[in-house]
Amino acid sequence: MAEQRAITEREVRRLAREGAKIIDIRGAIVTPGARSAAKELGVLLSGPDAPTSVLPMRAFGSFDPKPVARASIALYCDASGTPIKEAVAARLYELQHDVHDMASAGAAAKDSPDAAVAVAREVAAGRVKFGIVVDGTGVGACIAANKIKGVRAALCHDVTTAVSAREHSDANVLCLAGTLVGPRLATAIVETFLTRELTSKYANRVAKLKALDE
Repeated sequence: MAEQRAITEREVRRLAREGAKIIDIRGAIVTPGARSAAKELGVLLSGPDAPTSVLPMRAFGSFDPKPVARASIALYCDASGTPIKEAVAARLYELQHDVHDMASAGAAAKDSPDAAVAVAREVAAGRVKFGIVVDGTGVGACIAANKIKGVRAALCHDVTTAVSAREHSDANVLCLAGTLVGPRLATAIVETFLTRELTSKYANRVAKLKALDE
């Protein structure tokens, strides 16, 4: 089956710079960021888009996807993470999660710690269950997010680390490397992260992590 075309904020801005006034979106996935950018730039999105996002979710590793329970999620990025953030947002909307896209108006954070701390505070305050941050390598975001009490942020580059982050450490913030993973792998990591839960044998380990906050 051919992969369905996705129109992201980055593509809208690129086409606008090239002088496009109308973008044909027939049968394509249009992300929320793309719609916001089109409105901002005065670009017309022409034709019916796909009714739902169908970004492919092939397995990246030996773990099969599980049903995804709806969750509240804060999502943010810096400029380098915008394309991957757009792909992740499309997948989350498809799965009907309650998404707080903090860059939905096209305003990425100026620096990765700013994005990470903004998301981490949403999680720590209990306003959302999970946070997802995308920057260049994910390292800076992960360090910053873990400075916030109550946050257990994990940098995941594949589904194996995503499984471990949730099942072994009960991570509640996922950090992604926008320059190192592609959109399909990123969305596979996200779905894996959201479908896993803490394994009882590691509960004592998580208790030790929580104690470090005190």
